Amino acid sequence: VIRKTVQSQVHERAMAQFQWHDGSMKNIHVDMTQLFEYQKQMGATVKLYEKRIDWLSTSSRRIFGAVVEKSVVLLVDVSSSNNNYLVHIQHSLRLLLEQQLANKDFFNIMAFGSNVEKFRPTVVRPTPENLQKAWQWLLDLQCVGSRNLMAAMREATQNDEEMKHDVEV
Repeated sequence: VIRKTVQSQVHERAMAQFQWHDGSMKNIHVDMTQLFEYQKQMGATVKLYEKRIDWLSTSSRRIFGAVVEKSVVLLVDVSSSNNNYLVHIQHSLRLLLEQQLANKDFFNIMAFGSNVEKFRPTVVRPTPENLQKAWQWLLDLQCVGSRNLMAAMREATQNDEEMKHDVEV
């Protein structure tokens, strides 16, 4: 109003200049106790995220991610092109059976090459017996034929047996 420049030492000590996203400089008030508390909360959150990332990048979650659905049908490619990798596929599926499928409502496994083979005609509960039988079934798989993914997808999504029993996958 009086068009005179005013300079204040209190103002300069209480405010800090901060460059805004548009390049302009803004004066902001920094409460050091609130800033320290915010810094502690941010550190705790970063540690939580690091712990979660470590958890997600171990064991079967590294390969399959965290399986969150309650009903799971696994499609396993056992075409002849995976012959050299069958042991690795079986090992990965063993980890999945042990670590993530036990807490699901239902599961089934379908192996596909030229033909589609099912572990069971419909999804089953992941009891210790069923998981063990599934593991034995996986050990007996052989890689043969070409890759017929569409037939496997059709079997997984249009299973007449599951439709008769009102099981939704």
